[in-house]
Amino acid sequence: MDDKDWLMMKHLRSSRSITQAAAVLFISQPAVSKRIQTLEEEVGAQLIARSSTGIQLTPAGRIFADYAEEMLERLRTVKNEIAENAALSELLRIGVPRTFSQKQMPEILRNFAVRCPTVRTDTVSGFSIDLAKMLMNQEMQIAFIRGECNLPGYDQYLVSLDYLCMISRYETDVAKMPDLQRVLYKTDRLLTKIFDDWWRMRFGQQKPRSNIEVGDVQSCIQMVREGAGYAIVPSYVLDNAVLPYVLVTPLRDEHDEIIHRKTSLFYPKGKLSAAESCFVELVREMFPEEKRKSG
Repeated sequence: MDDKDWLMMKHLRSSRSITQAAAVLFISQPAVSKRIQTLEEEVGAQLIARSSTGIQLTPAGRIFADYAEEMLERLRTVKNEIAENAALSELLRIGVPRTFSQKQMPEILRNFAVRCPTVRTDTVSGFSIDLAKMLMNQEMQIAFIRGECNLPGYDQYLVSLDYLCMISRYETDVAKMPDLQRVLYKTDRLLTKIFDDWWRMRFGQQKPRSNIEVGDVQSCIQMVREGAGYAIVPSYVLDNAVLPYVLVTPLRDEHDEIIHRKTSLFYPKGKLSAAESCFVELVREMFPEEKRKSG
């Protein structure tokens, strides 16, 4: 006997009809009758009594039905425990650019913890070029990556479109940038290349004037705020606390269009795990198309 027999006895007791029990179990009425006969032979007792009004369980049948419902409840409990343990053992490793990890990621993780409370998350912060390599090496399942990037075997969803800009403490003419002090900072090589390409497009072989370099973008912003020079940054590093103290000028390409940089969520093509699917769906809800562009 197995869980199908237990279900049959449960429905026979509740419906008092072989026909209805067969319909609920999606099997034929003769198959139900045959299974009842087999069970009666196994337990050595008659389980049901037929009459003109239907069936009723015999005393042995009621005992067996009680046992069947108890076993079904045990089976349901075991399946739930197994599912919970499987979820608890699932670890979702997520790659996140450094600024994104400070600004957007806390809210994403807070919402994800509510939606999938049994899934553990581990975030790895770094430059986008390094995150892309780690994703391809399967050191993480999902990653937010900035800039143009196509990774074989991964789909991507556009999260935001941010503009690149010059920031300065005082009003500054873009045309005079080569004559002014520029504050540099260590950043993703892909972003540095965008800055360098723009500079060559705008100023040719003329070099920027710079003898100040700091370790991160926030230190750079602070230097600009104190009047040490100008800097070229993506708009996502600016917040309401600093905007009153700096002037922001978007960078424009040769067609006078503002230059933007993508941030996309990369995830495996094909079938996703439950945790991966839940995370992707959450990000899609939090970053719909109308909220993507910041300039």
